[in-house]
This record gives sequence, structure tokens and C-alpha cells, in this order.
Amino acid sequence: MESLNTATNFSYTGKVVVNIGLFQIENCAALHEYLETNPDRQAQKLFEELQKEHKRSFARNANLRKNSFVTELFGHLIAAHYLLKFPKSLKALLTKSFYKRATRSCEEVDCGEKEKDPNRWFWDLFAFMHLILARWYRLLQARSKQAIKF
Repeated sequence: MESLNTATNFSYTGKVVVNIGLFQIENCAALHEYLETNPDRQAQKLFEELQKEHKRSFARNANLRKNSFVTELFGHLIAAHYLLKFPKSLKALLTKSFYKRATRSCEEVDCGEKEKDPNRWFWDLFAFMHLILARWYRLLQARSKQAIKF
């Protein structure tokens, strides 16, 4: 599988890997700082930059819709917030093994085409909620004294 670390080609400075049909974004302080001013617009900008790099590297766009990508990104970031804020309760509710799996999936957000991302259908179905999730994320960040960190 070909991959490319494209962090230096973007306005976003965090770790990003572009694979054929798959974008991997590290959930880190740089991501939260990048999204801070206008989460939905910045997430869309990140998607456009990832698509541009994908097309440059692999001669085609990744088969992903922008709003689906944005919904998935914020879905993972919001989930990470609650997973880290309420670990004891969620470990009991979800079981420890599922909690660990969920936490791992939030450390690096993998957004891929349906052949590479078995949950693509879910994010496509709820893509219309991208603005709601962006606002929810912004509210969580405003109320939190520090960014979500793994």
C-alpha cells in the first residue's frame, strides 16, 4: 500500500498520512488548534487539501464526500472527549475491551472509501449532521480547559 506523510504540504501542521482511498489524521493538539477558529470550515479545508494531495499522488480523488469526512472527523473527536472525560463509567458501560478499542480508534481518525472503511455507510448516512457536530465540538472545546489529549 502506498502512503505519503503530507503534513508539510498543508496549512494543517499535524501528522497526516494519505494512502490510496484513505486519510489518517492524528488526534493531537495541532488538530484541535487548527479547528479552533471555525471547526466546520477548517475541517472542510483539511478535506480539500487531503483530496488535492490524494489526486496529486494517486491520479484520482478519494471516493469520499466532504460532509461525510467532516461528520466522521467530529464524531471521533467528540467520542474521544467523552471517552477520556468519563473513563470509569464508560469502561463499565462498554466493557473494558470495547472501551480500549474505541479509544484507539479516536487516537487516529481513519477516513476511507467504503472498501477501506467498513463504517463509511454510517458517516455517509449522517453527513447532513456535520454542522451540528462541528458546533457540538466547538462547545466542548470552549468548556474544556485544555484540548483533548491522548
